[in-house]
Amino acid sequence: MLTKPMIRLNARGLVLNQTMKARKLTFVVAGVATMTAPCFAQVPDLLNALDAGGRAMGAGGAFYGTGSDTLSGYYNPAGLGYMTQGAVGLAYRNLPKSRTNASDEFSDLRVDSTGRRGNNAISHVGIALPLSENGRRGTIGVSYTIGGYIDDTRRNAGVLVGGNPVNGYFEHLEARSDYFTVSYGKANAAQNFSWGVGLQYVSQKIADRVLLVDSGNNTLLDTNLSETGNGIGLIAGIQLVPKSNPNVSFGLSYRSEIDLNNNSDTKDLYDRSPARLLGSAAYRQDGLRGGRDFIVYGAQIQHFFAGKSSQVFDREAQTTAGLGLEYNYQTSSFRVPLRVGYNIVPGGGDLYGNRNGFGFGFGYRPLDNRFSVDFNFVSPENGGYDMGISLNYRFGK
Repeated sequence: MLTKPMIRLNARGLVLNQTMKARKLTFVVAGVATMTAPCFAQVPDLLNALDAGGRAMGAGGAFYGTGSDTLSGYYNPAGLGYMTQGAVGLAYRNLPKSRTNASDEFSDLRVDSTGRRGNNAISHVGIALPLSENGRRGTIGVSYTIGGYIDDTRRNAGVLVGGNPVNGYFEHLEARSDYFTVSYGKANAAQNFSWGVGLQYVSQKIADRVLLVDSGNNTLLDTNLSETGNGIGLIAGIQLVPKSNPNVSFGLSYRSEIDLNNNSDTKDLYDRSPARLLGSAAYRQDGLRGGRDFIVYGAQIQHFFAGKSSQVFDREAQTTAGLGLEYNYQTSSFRVPLRVGYNIVPGGGDLYGNRNGFGFGFGYRPLDNRFSVDFNFVSPENGGYDMGISLNYRFGK
């Protein structure tokens, strides 16, 4: 039977002691980070790369960098430059979660995670306002977007301390990144090049609840840590449509790293939102079904870098990619986009695994109206499913 009130965690050479300050910090740095041992399926890593739930979600996220809607402020503000009408946009999706079974020595845990659907939330809301009727003076965008989310519940499946089984082990880790963006985009007179810049304010909450009880029902760990850090960064981007081929478009954007403040209790876990370099390309194929239909092919890469590597979140670099296509079926009164794609999200830290998935979706576009609606679904390879609904309405002349 274990009765000592101190546990030495040798995986990182850290010690959990009795003081609450040390228990808060060293547990999360040591207890969570020790899940670097051999494992089966790891917690899916969406700390930076959560899909915002827009039209491109069902196409592997392949169209965000070349898009032109209220999500442009978050992904590539150059897209605002092509908006000649005002617009409001809303995205509503589930926030993925995972459930993890933990076993073996607490200092060298073996974990096996499966995905779950999670709760629903508004993942984006935005408005775009051209500064003139024809958009020649550019367009301002204001938006809120959930850019990252992790929700993992870990339970006892044979955890040991010093070779002795524990009676209870429970942990709930949640991390969420909310981005508030004010941006501006402007296209040239030929409408084949646009640029955009913006300010992004990030608010990131990290919460961790841990309970560890030994075989004698002695509480070895009981911590409840929750704190929100925040900071401001820059975003800038361009979009290009070559004069030689107007059916091709390219997008490139850069978001600066953002140092987080007001997070003294969690700064050793996650102290900086990393920079992001986004590149995308799209090609439109016309002339299908007698000229009425067309297909859009897209590809996108996001590279996250310049993050701070801690003993919990190894955020120095992470690269995601998406491929997709959208077939647009058109009648005399409406258009139905049908899309499919694949998204690659590799783990960005020792504890975290991939979250690759196939996606598909469809939409509805009345030709005599200004609103559009899209439904998208993603089936991650590690289990669960994602579902998103997005609404857009354009106003003005």
